[in-house]
Amino acid sequence: MVLPVVQLIVSGDSPWLAPVRAFLPIEQKDLLLSTVVVFCILFIAKNVFILWMTWLINRFTNRQMAQFLQLMYGLYLRQPYTFHLNRHSADIQRNLSYSAPTAFDGLRMALNALMEGVLILGVFVLLLLIEPIITLGSAAVIGLISAFYLQVLGPIVRRWGTYSHDIQAGMLRHILGSLSTVREIKLLGVGKHMSVVYKEITDRLAHYLTLSLTTQHLPRLILET
Repeated sequence: MVLPVVQLIVSGDSPWLAPVRAFLPIEQKDLLLSTVVVFCILFIAKNVFILWMTWLINRFTNRQMAQFLQLMYGLYLRQPYTFHLNRHSADIQRNLSYSAPTAFDGLRMALNALMEGVLILGVFVLLLLIEPIITLGSAAVIGLISAFYLQVLGPIVRRWGTYSHDIQAGMLRHILGSLSTVREIKLLGVGKHMSVVYKEITDRLAHYLTLSLTTQHLPRLILET
């Protein structure tokens, strides 16, 4: 972004550039140098601001997650014994160790997306003041790509995530069930069968995680293309 804006400041004819040039040297060589220095300072300030905001978001979500896990843990312990008889311990362990952290990780990503959206909006307004036609055209292309991703690939990625979540729950139940019945497994000689079942579960998990994690990079690659 720095090079296009420097070029606009030096050779652009937008009326919004006049106040900017008033604070910069008149000579073109000094003007280029001063503009680059200003943008380097702004770039560093922007990165420091993003780092600070990221720290605030991570601290907020992790503290809320810790409080929620403490609340859930206390609720599970206060439930009557019949409650635990009707539920598999793997489901409770999954909720405490995986489901809740995953939900708050989604909250963290949503807050990060909101922060990035505010920054993108600021850049969009700046570019709109300088080159409105090119900016609107680029925004239209990005909007179409984003709409395509959300409408076509979004439901597929969500379905893959649901499959991964269910597979991880089944994997945890299989592990706890196997470890709690090791004696019976050895007496019956079904250890090989249990390993085959576990292999099938982990292979399915690896398949869906590969698909979902790879698809996350598609929007950036499409825009760069």
